[in-house]
Amino acid sequence: MSDYFIIDPSHGKKEKKLIQQYTTLAKIVVKYGWDNRINEKYIMEFWDSNDPYPWVNSFKNMEIENVKWFIQNNVSINESVWSADFLHGLLRNGEIKTHPDQFPDICFLSRKIVNLLKECPYGGELGDGEWKNVPAVYLKYDEKSIGFISGLLSGGSLYHDKNYTEYALHSRFSKPYFVKLGIPIEKELEDSILISPFWHALFAPEMPEKIGRDWVSLNSPYRAHEYSYILWFIYIGYFHAEKPSASKLHIPYIKDLRKVYNKLRGDKKLTRYVGELRVRYNLVLLDDTIKKYIENKQERKRVRGHIISVKEGKK
Repeated sequence: MSDYFIIDPSHGKKEKKLIQQYTTLAKIVVKYGWDNRINEKYIMEFWDSNDPYPWVNSFKNMEIENVKWFIQNNVSINESVWSADFLHGLLRNGEIKTHPDQFPDICFLSRKIVNLLKECPYGGELGDGEWKNVPAVYLKYDEKSIGFISGLLSGGSLYHDKNYTEYALHSRFSKPYFVKLGIPIEKELEDSILISPFWHALFAPEMPEKIGRDWVSLNSPYRAHEYSYILWFIYIGYFHAEKPSASKLHIPYIKDLRKVYNKLRGDKKLTRYVGELRVRYNLVLLDDTIKKYIENKQERKRVRGHIISVKEGKK
């Protein structure tokens, strides 16, 4: 996204008011869309100044290039699930097409994503397999954030092979992002890729509830049990002095953890074998964001009878 802003942001009163006006318009179109008719109600919602807000007509001829700049640089989103990071991760399951005289369009191969976008707090024109004229594409985001990863995974659909093994099906457009994150691509189809549903179950708490719950109780998720034990042992179990309880962990598809723990801790050959499996299953390139997410999910302490997150503070 280029820097378009062409107004000299000096300290003059006129320039300050114009900057405030562009910032207000940027917020309006992110929420309600570019083609939505600007009205006084929308202006009052976002006008953040003690000065009187301008007339509605003064917003109609403002340059779209400048609005893009202000969305990218002056607009932030305070949403617990539908953050800018989550949105951008989800959109990487589609093809993003940019235009100089309007906002981007996104085409999807999955109707599931279009249905999910009906719940999002951002403006645009939803159609059959596409989302058109979407100002929120210009919001800043972080590809290494938990929100981006959970958004990327939220765009997957359940897929069964001929043996009824369960995979997550993603558009080919998402492949470069899974590669960057070190999440193994299990198979490639003509227009899609397949990955293990383990990753979706792992990040289910960060997804919209109705999306996340679909991934946590599958019957035959591909390599979910193998991945859960390997990652638990590598990033958590090996460093814990106390014997773990599977019920207090938040890694999906783990069973009989005490038995596995005792066996691995007492057998150096098995410990080495787990390391070999990590290499064989291509888990060595897993991004640090995912490693830290796994580790931080286990940071628990008991305070006044409650198990709480270290980051949440005392209750």
